[in-house]
Amino acid sequence: MLFMKFIFLKKKRLPLVLFNSLYAIANLLWTVIISFLIIKWASVDLWGEFMTLAALIMLGNHFVKWGNKTYLLKEFSAKPASIKTIWNAVFIARLPLFLIVFLAATLYYLNKPMLMVLIGLWLLSDYISSSFEAHLIYFKKFKRFFLIEIGIIPFAIIVLYLFKENLSLFILVIIYAGRICIKALGALIVFKKSYLLKFYRPSYKLLKKVSPFFLIGLIGMLNSKIDFYSVLYFMSDTDIGKYHILSNFVLFGITIGSFIIIPFEKNIYRLSTHKVNKIALNFFTLGLFISSLWMGVSKLFITTFYQIEFPLIYYAIGILYILPIYYYWPILHKLYAADKTKSALKVGLISVLINAIFNILLIPIYGILGALISTTLGQIVLLIGYISISKKNE
Repeated sequence: MLFMKFIFLKKKRLPLVLFNSLYAIANLLWTVIISFLIIKWASVDLWGEFMTLAALIMLGNHFVKWGNKTYLLKEFSAKPASIKTIWNAVFIARLPLFLIVFLAATLYYLNKPMLMVLIGLWLLSDYISSSFEAHLIYFKKFKRFFLIEIGIIPFAIIVLYLFKENLSLFILVIIYAGRICIKALGALIVFKKSYLLKFYRPSYKLLKKVSPFFLIGLIGMLNSKIDFYSVLYFMSDTDIGKYHILSNFVLFGITIGSFIIIPFEKNIYRLSTHKVNKIALNFFTLGLFISSLWMGVSKLFITTFYQIEFPLIYYAIGILYILPIYYYWPILHKLYAADKTKSALKVGLISVLINAIFNILLIPIYGILGALISTTLGQIVLLIGYISISKKNE
């Protein structure tokens, strides 16, 4: 396959793919290990309760990020001499958004001071950490962040073990807030020569300029997470916990593809549409193999270690959910480069609406299966839409 040859004939790039893969695996290990220990030493209900809180924090953090990773990566590639200035401007422009979410979250937990402090620390750390997501990809520092991520896991296990008789939501928030705080400090240290922080009045115009990337990111997040937010509304903590475990494995099938493409994401902006289409086709073929194999591994793992039985149809739909992204991922980045963000946004909005409607209709009747079907339909709509825009742009 052309795309695979492009990567693997250049041996010097193998470490980039390897450590990006390991970094993503470390993220998966976090969720797998922590969820497994919580379910073993406490209950699925506690994991479901924590994931309800984490999902709300994630939603708030997404608004704070405001599409900065995609925008910065595009700008870094176009103006490498102005990286510090561009980063600082976006960092300051996002500050009002951070303060709104920060105040809303902390005031909500005003009657629980310790939890309020921890959630505040979580939000602040995520604001800092997410500000360097573009740096991670642009400067390819996957190895260092893999070591940071993997190094935190033993400490989390020790904390869980020490409190295994009295595990609570508070303990889980301590662990996750601590993890994000360490990652934020790591980013500040690793990229200390690649950013410059100067405080001045935030630019509303810049925030408006970045907004299309935020909206596309929001739509992408809703397409991948609206099923989970629907599950939060319609299901019990037990089913929430089970669904999160299954959906996390399905989503990792998508992440496996990013192992290969993310280290070279900035290069896609510079390729011709014809070459990007070839990459997309080869990537889709690779995705067919990876998704099928991964869903088989997921079934074995979930059944053996979590001792949760899901019907085979769940895993089959998981394959259909994963596949479209393998094809449209390169195409979408090329649409960004061609300033077709508004067209991509319209397609994404249609996908979210279809996803939401089917979630509302199917989850009360079919439960977890309904959520999987709805999300898969949303991904198929994205695939068809992005391909249509790309063909018109040729």
